[in-house]
Amino acid sequence: LTSRFSATVHDYRSSRRNFEKVTPSQLEHQISYLKLKEVFTIDLENNQNIKAGASVIFNKVNPNSLLPLGDSSIIAPIILEEENGKEMSAFASYNGKLGENFEFSTGIRFVLYQLNGPYQEYQYELDKPSGQIIDQVTKEGVVQSYQSIEPRASLRYSFGDDFSLKMGYSRSAQ
Repeated sequence: LTSRFSATVHDYRSSRRNFEKVTPSQLEHQISYLKLKEVFTIDLENNQNIKAGASVIFNKVNPNSLLPLGDSSIIAPIILEEENGKEMSAFASYNGKLGENFEFSTGIRFVLYQLNGPYQEYQYELDKPSGQIIDQVTKEGVVQSYQSIEPRASLRYSFGDDFSLKMGYSRSAQ
């Protein structure tokens, strides 16, 4: 039995400026995440193994903003609220080899996605064409959650060191 733990931190920032005559503006956003993952591997006979593990990803989308550049811009300022999410998963797979040239893999992954507060939910006038906001509610804790079962399978036949035929199936949701 072997174990491998990994931690990944990512911080993506983007800024784009538009210098067109009537609509000079600046668009900014930031996406950050932290991923923690543990994988256990059991090596079996005949180049086979079983892997199982779990991971959690914390996502944060910082306020995106569209701001006018200068007094002549007709762009109205827009600032979106921060969003926080969490993705938790547990998975298992079996990898094997039949003979020298044929390899296969099967696996399954259970995933739970959560949108976490604070989160602003807006209510609109549905019978009016303007779609004007009539109320705003701040939600705390888990605002929304989704779950998914994601199976996968793959086959590989090697004709030699330089040529192989692969085929696979996977289902994912996000």
